[in-house]
Amino acid sequence: MNPARRGAGAGAGLPKSTTKLPLIRDILRRPAITGPLVAATILFCAGRCVRAGEHPGQRDALAEALKHAEAIQAFASRSGALSAVAVQWARIDPVRATQMAEGIEDPGCRALAVGRIPGQWAKRDPQAAARLAEKIEDPKARRYALIGVAREWAKEAPSRVAEWAGSVEEAETRNWMLVWAVTECAKKDARAAAELAHKIGDPEMRGSAFSVVAREWAKHDAPAAWAWAQKIEDAASRFYTLAGIAGEWAKADPREALERVEGIEGVEDPTRRPFAYANMASGWAAKDPKAAVEWASKFAQEETRAIALSSISRQWARTEPESATKLARTITDAGIKASALRNVAAEWAKRNPREALPVAEAIHDRSSRQWAVADVVRAWAREDPCEAARMLARITVSYWRRVVLRDIAQHWARTDAEAAWRWACGYEGTPLEKVHVFLGLAEGLMADDR
Repeated sequence: MNPARRGAGAGAGLPKSTTKLPLIRDILRRPAITGPLVAATILFCAGRCVRAGEHPGQRDALAEALKHAEAIQAFASRSGALSAVAVQWARIDPVRATQMAEGIEDPGCRALAVGRIPGQWAKRDPQAAARLAEKIEDPKARRYALIGVAREWAKEAPSRVAEWAGSVEEAETRNWMLVWAVTECAKKDARAAAELAHKIGDPEMRGSAFSVVAREWAKHDAPAAWAWAQKIEDAASRFYTLAGIAGEWAKADPREALERVEGIEGVEDPTRRPFAYANMASGWAAKDPKAAVEWASKFAQEETRAIALSSISRQWARTEPESATKLARTITDAGIKASALRNVAAEWAKRNPREALPVAEAIHDRSSRQWAVADVVRAWAREDPCEAARMLARITVSYWRRVVLRDIAQHWARTDAEAAWRWACGYEGTPLEKVHVFLGLAEGLMADDR
């Protein structure tokens, strides 16, 4: 028996049909659940989850979502819902979607919708989407569009996107387009990506792109990546790029990586060296965690030692969570210890949330403890959402309750739509919590059609 069927909450009656589209439509017909905010949120989810060309009723579903969006009385909620529906309509008919988006009353929602439409269309025809983006007159919407198309197009043709970006006059937009080109290119050809990265005008964005390139490069040729990174002119970018390479290098040869890190020159900021050690410690722990612990424990400076041990414990938790927990508890810095234990619990929960829960609940710092418990319950929701729902009382911070509620509803709807529906309809909580319950429910119902 599906574990999610046990203990389903009582609530409103199920729709006659339990197939996904009728369920999602029934959600759309329930705007009175807690008012226009929920209606707008549900519409956003329904619009986002519907996908064109995979189900004969999807165009009808979008049309129905549009009808409900137009009926919402609250101005902001109506504009937000219309924006969501218009963006998803772009998957079927970008021209019709653009016309719909241009009629949205709220200027911000209108710009966002018009700007996002080409990015959605780019998933099918990136060159046509690029032409559509270039025709947009509103500067804000045009920026959204160009970056959105670049992000999608770069997945198949990063060099074409980089060339296209060169024709864009607005600097920030051009830089973001190049960032996406570099990110995707680095997965296939790190050397070519390194050349593209130098074209990014903003120093901070360029430095981030260098780090992306270096990590990808170091996975198959760390010495070559190191030689390239040493030529980076900006001292901060050069250091952080080298530190990233050291983390990858340590997975294969930790001693060589350590020697390289200790040989980096011009490190004036005292916080930088510990950052490099932390990167290297994580890589070393993937190969030999005990040796990494022995090395990190010798640091005289407490913060450097704590940061390195925290990095090791997180990596070690993927293979030996009990040992990682013991290590994290030896860290003397209270803040770093709490963070380390939270990370260990999160990693352990991916394998066994029941065993990870005591670790999370034993964290002394309340903020870190609630975060850790939420991570564990979210992992639990993937295996047994019904049991995860019973754990909600352990989470008292409102933000984390909403996050967890959404995850529970989403995973439950994927495995047992009927039980998830009953639980969602019967859930008693704040209006904002109900928003996240039905948002997750709708996402889960349409998950297989994405």
